[in-house]
Amino acid sequence: MFSRPTNSRAFTLLELLVVIGIIALLLVAVVPAVTNLSKSSGRKGAISNITSIIEQARSLALSDARNTYVAFATVLPASATPQMIQDYSYRTYAVFEDNASGGGKSQVTKWQKLPTGISFRSQNESSGTGTCLTSVSNTTTSAFSFPALGGTINCPYIEFDSTGAIIQPTSASPMRLVVFEGSVSGGIENLTARESSGEPVRGEVEIAKFTGRAKYVIR
Repeated sequence: MFSRPTNSRAFTLLELLVVIGIIALLLVAVVPAVTNLSKSSGRKGAISNITSIIEQARSLALSDARNTYVAFATVLPASATPQMIQDYSYRTYAVFEDNASGGGKSQVTKWQKLPTGISFRSQNESSGTGTCLTSVSNTTTSAFSFPALGGTINCPYIEFDSTGAIIQPTSASPMRLVVFEGSVSGGIENLTARESSGEPVRGEVEIAKFTGRAKYVIR
């Protein structure tokens, strides 16, 4: 028979509770860091995807010699369910193209969602010039097919002509797409993280009017 070494002993209940308490404290410290890292990755992923989708629409306009559009779902109609509003409002975008036969637009990509916890801004930046495309102050909208509701919705959008230039919105200033950590409800931003200035933690893409090129703006 094997005997337990004389210098070993079983953990007492108090010791086990102490160990559990230490593990709990470590988790409290680690979880927020992991969450912040996840959201930072979400912002970077959103910027990368948006930049790519803009370049896709621009390239399509050049290759097909037809106007293309990147539409952004902001305000959904009253027929949308609360869950749909939460999932799609200020969080989705899609590419469209003028029909070759004229009259109407064909949907090129499905409506794509931003990463969880990331949304488009519903207001303009407090600093810097240019149009924030998803701001409630941008009234340049058009109807786009939205299969989730079985119809169309009015959306702000970027329109490229056959040269790859932006013809809508007509602002001469650079156009901006800004994503932030949080959500939008009724046009009001609900921030989950703030910078020291009080502004939301965010990322920005700037689109040049005459070239249609998109670039990440480093803050």
